[in-house]
Amino acid sequence: MNKKLVSIFVSMLLCVTIFSVTGTKIANENNVSSFEFTPSIMMPEDAQYNQEFIFKGKTFYAWCITFGYEPPLPRGPIKFQSDDPGGAVSIKSTLGWAWAGTWANNEWYAIYYNLEVNSLITIDVETGVRTTIGNTGIPHATTGLIYDPSTKTMYASAVQEVSFIYFYSHFYTIDLNTGVATYLGVVDNFHAISNIACDSNGNIYGIDILDDSLYLIDPNIPSLKLIGSTGIPLNNAQGAEYDKDDDILYLAAFSTERSGLYTCDTTSGRVTLIGMFPEDIEVAALAIPTYNTPPETPEAPTGPTQGVTGVEYAFTTRTTDPEGGQVYYMWNWGDGITSNWLGPYNSGAMALASHTWNEAKNYNITVKAKDINGSESNWSCPEAIYIVDALNLEISNITGGFFKINAVIKNTGGVNANDVNWSIALDGGIILRGKETIGNIASIPAGNKKTVGSDLILGLGRTVITISAECTESSAIREQDAFVLIFIIL
Repeated sequence: MNKKLVSIFVSMLLCVTIFSVTGTKIANENNVSSFEFTPSIMMPEDAQYNQEFIFKGKTFYAWCITFGYEPPLPRGPIKFQSDDPGGAVSIKSTLGWAWAGTWANNEWYAIYYNLEVNSLITIDVETGVRTTIGNTGIPHATTGLIYDPSTKTMYASAVQEVSFIYFYSHFYTIDLNTGVATYLGVVDNFHAISNIACDSNGNIYGIDILDDSLYLIDPNIPSLKLIGSTGIPLNNAQGAEYDKDDDILYLAAFSTERSGLYTCDTTSGRVTLIGMFPEDIEVAALAIPTYNTPPETPEAPTGPTQGVTGVEYAFTTRTTDPEGGQVYYMWNWGDGITSNWLGPYNSGAMALASHTWNEAKNYNITVKAKDINGSESNWSCPEAIYIVDALNLEISNITGGFFKINAVIKNTGGVNANDVNWSIALDGGIILRGKETIGNIASIPAGNKKTVGSDLILGLGRTVITISAECTESSAIREQDAFVLIFIIL
């Protein structure tokens, strides 16, 4: 069985063709599914040409890595039409190298290597001018860069050559504000993930140029799951990017001394040739702009305009996505608390969220939406809610006298107490009449009180008077010792 053992580190620093040798590979123990297969070699000139390729006119961006004596394009950023890679043109000639790149937040991001420093940069697609964000701190050749729009996370992959036949593939997250990399872990042994790509749902794909295969990757473990052979022999610099608008995985793959643009089937790994790039160049840091339109600004939240502390209140909103995709919602409750992204909801469907406030004051509630590609809307118009101290019932001034008992029910809260049920009950002694009286108060305004009285009471002996009051938001109960002397309550 013929297998390539590729020295990535040497090839990337010196830009020479990676040597092929004969040997036997052992499946990586970190790989989810062990495998052994013989690649079906398909040379670019014999590859199936996609005659039905219809996504014309879209501009792709990449980094040109030159070799040979008179390369047709200088080293640096290039652009080309998606259906005509052979017509690639230079944006800017520059020193340094970029093997890893991706499109995120309407920017072309790349890892720029110069003087043994891997820096996160953005590249102006019109001028090719680089803006440095910061040093990643990654000590190895950074070969892959992706942005997961579902989690708003930037990932990077890097290859470390331990020996001529032994490699580590390292994985990181990248802080978009500082460029600093956070290490996630390594897939070791015979895997050299030359590039990675991410679809709209957070599925991450990787190209291994040792076995010419496509893998599904979990960078957080990290682990690999084999999808299948690409069908072509892969060497040197590679570029991979997922077109989230058209749902297509593209490879800018160097194979048998020539770079070409391919589509890649994410279910089988097989590639289809679109066209070849100019001779004597390698293409890396592939970036495909996403022309996704964000959702419309959501409707102002709908819900109660008044409430009390400690009580949960529900609000609704909705919006539509121009592409008809599902959307998530983030709620700002006006008290310094912002929700996570909630959803997904279908475009146009009503979204529901609830919140509890713990301090009495006015609050403005706003909400925004994002689609499954990560494009966010503006914040909605605010909806105000006035929160007051929680409704609180108290019982006071229990008095007796001739034939009956009176008590005062107070509402010491900040809102009206509606539908208040109350009772006066006697327990103990001989109570011939008026043992329990019940009633209802339609409303006790905030800060007000109502006096309630029992029915006619007749009896003899010591007793305990229990007075209770309750509504949906509050309740109160109070007991009082008493003595009933025929019709006098003491």
